[in-house]
Amino acid sequence: MKDVFEVWPGLRSVFPDGDVLFVSDQQYVVDLMAARGLPSEHLAEISEPPGSVVLVGCDYTSLGPREALHDLFAASRVLWVPLVSFDPHPEAAAYSLGLLLASDLEASTKGNRDWTSVLRRARRPLSVSSDRTSLTFRVVRDDIVVVTRLQPLLDVGEFVSVAEYFEVDIDSSLDVGTGGDDRADADDRTGTSTGSASYTADGTFWADGLCVARHPQLDFDAPVLRRAREIAARVAEAGGMLVRVEDCRIVSAVCGDTDWAQDLARCAGESGARLVEFSFGTNHAILDTLDWSVNSQINEGAGGVHIGVGDGVSGAHIDFVLPAARVALAAA
Repeated sequence: MKDVFEVWPGLRSVFPDGDVLFVSDQQYVVDLMAARGLPSEHLAEISEPPGSVVLVGCDYTSLGPREALHDLFAASRVLWVPLVSFDPHPEAAAYSLGLLLASDLEASTKGNRDWTSVLRRARRPLSVSSDRTSLTFRVVRDDIVVVTRLQPLLDVGEFVSVAEYFEVDIDSSLDVGTGGDDRADADDRTGTSTGSASYTADGTFWADGLCVARHPQLDFDAPVLRRAREIAARVAEAGGMLVRVEDCRIVSAVCGDTDWAQDLARCAGESGARLVEFSFGTNHAILDTLDWSVNSQINEGAGGVHIGVGDGVSGAHIDFVLPAARVALAAA
């Protein structure tokens, strides 16, 4: 078995002692991790959890209740990788694992700190731009809650989603978040928002790809999820989607010759076309290896910004990812 940091150098700042066990509830993921040279074990075989764990979840049934997982790993440091919320199938799992192993969690958390500082001090709008993007984003509250991970090192008893390492999200619901701490209080990034009370966004953006997530309450094969994944596949095939936003609401979403805005609003459930997420990606190490045909959570945080609709409970949570977007303070 290789040294874990030979396989994943960017993990060193999270688990400095290197004594890490990779755990999954599905044998094919255990085998994938073992084939990479990572010390791996099936969740069902864990009786005495080690101190440091990367837990890759694929099926809510085999994972069991969240409370039981937290109890099992109460004395461990856990980095949680929820493939189950996106696409847990073998090909997607292999792709997501590859992206993770290329990720530098120390560098991304430094980016998180930088963005958190900018957002909390911003008194002018932010300009989001690229060849086909011209979007203005404005923080409208002084007491914003930022959901992110500010330091890479995990403490005993922490159970933290890997997504928090790769993005800075201004929470739209104002009821979860760091509030200046090092991590969010919630492990899932779905089911927390119904619309923005913290910011406004207006303009046009080009999304290179879409990611589709769900909350445990929403079945993987729910019609709204199937439809959202179909649209995401069309966007991947076409090479992107041009989206128009007015007052934090999607008014058009054109891919090919079709405007998918109404379809996307139906897929998003109760919050419809209203933006529920505006996040800044900090995982720049994977920018050259993205595949939009794979519905992977790790795609979301690859630099630039990603913009979301849907709460993941009443409908799909759909992220539009703009990895090439440049963000700067707008002119005074």
